[in-house]
Amino acid sequence: MKSTTIIDVAKKAQVSVATVSRVVNGNYPVKEATKKKVLEAIKDLEYIPNIQARELNTQHSSIIGIIVPSLFNTFFAEVVSGIESFATSSGYSLLLTYTKDDPICEKECMNELLMRNVSGIINISPNTERVDSSFFDQMASRIPLVFINSYIKRPAISYVYNDERIGTKIALEHLVSLGHQNICFVRGERSDSYEFKEDVYIEFMKKMGCYNPENIINVSAGNSIDTVELTAKKIVEFLPNRKDVTAY
Repeated sequence: MKSTTIIDVAKKAQVSVATVSRVVNGNYPVKEATKKKVLEAIKDLEYIPNIQARELNTQHSSIIGIIVPSLFNTFFAEVVSGIESFATSSGYSLLLTYTKDDPICEKECMNELLMRNVSGIINISPNTERVDSSFFDQMASRIPLVFINSYIKRPAISYVYNDERIGTKIALEHLVSLGHQNICFVRGERSDSYEFKEDVYIEFMKKMGCYNPENIINVSAGNSIDTVELTAKKIVEFLPNRKDVTAY
């Protein structure tokens, strides 16, 4: 079945192709009566504009590239959901890629998004420890780049991140207010976020007079289902020997 073209819409609405284009793109004023005829023709013919052709003509992409290290971490899912809600309301759509927490794959994903002419890239938890900073600098010189949940500052890159130190302190204060004193800290192997949290944890527990280095459980790095299962396994193994620990 032949797909409907912009020419078909123009013929049905009895206007020029340029007028249909103006209505679809919303980049030039069109009389309300004419606009109504065009929109009715689009609806009747079930016309779907060719976004790629439109963006090629306007030299503006309405797609934002998203990079996540894992599809299994609910934190990333919530962040992407929030981005998608705002992007959609602003006329943008998302192109999602994931790196499997692999620095080589992360670079490939960024290059792929750049080749696809996205309007910008949002990299959630970028692998700044294993990807050379010069690569990110070069990428930021070619396309708008935003890091989420990263603590490595580069001049041309925008950042969105949590204050891990304050968050950890609030969590510990809450547990203490509930009567807990022997609190265990569970962390991963490789993350600036964990380093910040552990520093606050140690300082806080020392002030409480309850610090015990054995209460720090280090699980493997990564954002896979295996990591979640390993974390649960280590906690289960820890519990029988440390019944004095009441919170994690």
